[in-house]
Amino acid sequence: MIVSALAAAALYGAGAAIEQRQAAAAPQSAAGRPRLLLLLARQPLWLAGIAAQIGGFAAHAVALRSGPLATVQMLVAGELVVAVVIVRFWSGRPLSKASWAAALTVVAAIAAFLVLTSPAGHGHAGGLPQHALGAAAALGAAVAGRAR
Repeated sequence: MIVSALAAAALYGAGAAIEQRQAAAAPQSAAGRPRLLLLLARQPLWLAGIAAQIGGFAAHAVALRSGPLATVQMLVAGELVVAVVIVRFWSGRPLSKASWAAALTVVAAIAAFLVLTSPAGHGHAGGLPQHALGAAAALGAAVAGRAR
């Protein structure tokens, strides 16, 4: 289930980054018009992005067949970080400190959620009570918010 959910996140994130790259390269005159979709449908890379999204959907379905909805959804939320990192590499521009803080906060929150909801955890994660991890996640979100 974890592998399928992470594969879905990677495929969704990659698909979104590919589609965004192709849409950004389209002529400005096509923005917001049906013509944009027709232009993009003729771009092999944009179609590859659609295929990645479909693959993500399939991996997501496999993960949901074998795991709890809340856990799968938290893992799939990692697609945001995947998309940001891919777009960052393609653009050649470094991410701001606020963007890195936000990405790390997403990863930390997903990890905290998984630890806190683990049936084996019984209210503790590595000797830390659940409320301590929750406070750490809230602090990370607050720091990320201040960094903007």
